[in-house]
Amino acid sequence: MIARIEEVVSCLCMAVMVIVIGMQVFNRYVLGSSLVWSEELGRFLFIWSVWVGCSYAMRADRHLRVTALSQFVGPGPRKLLDAFAQLATLAFCGFAIVWGTQMILFLARTGQEAPALEVPIYWVYLALPFGMTLMAIRCVQNLYQMFYGTRESELQ
Repeated sequence: MIARIEEVVSCLCMAVMVIVIGMQVFNRYVLGSSLVWSEELGRFLFIWSVWVGCSYAMRADRHLRVTALSQFVGPGPRKLLDAFAQLATLAFCGFAIVWGTQMILFLARTGQEAPALEVPIYWVYLALPFGMTLMAIRCVQNLYQMFYGTRESELQ
């Protein structure tokens, strides 16, 4: 279960988002009245799905990357380029985790709430450090597998 946490959280968020937005469309166009909270909840679920989905993309090696240089070098330099990309991503994740945590602490101090749902807004912003922490873990796993396990450099 923990190995597939990104899939479970992202899929759950997307499924609930589709249901909520579907209810909103039905209520608006069939019943003639809108749900006050549905758009906000749909947006928040989408945010969570995207940030946690970044970790899934890292685990599945599905992030976009520029491979022009990798195509012209041998396997050794290619492995170093891939390792550099993983380390740069890890550094970005670290920055995003720190910044996201600072933002959450600020929002918790100010007591801001979502207008329609009336929940603390920091719950939405928690998606950033949570997703980036999972992504950083996946980067470390990728680096470990690259040098000690079975993971090969992207282009062979």
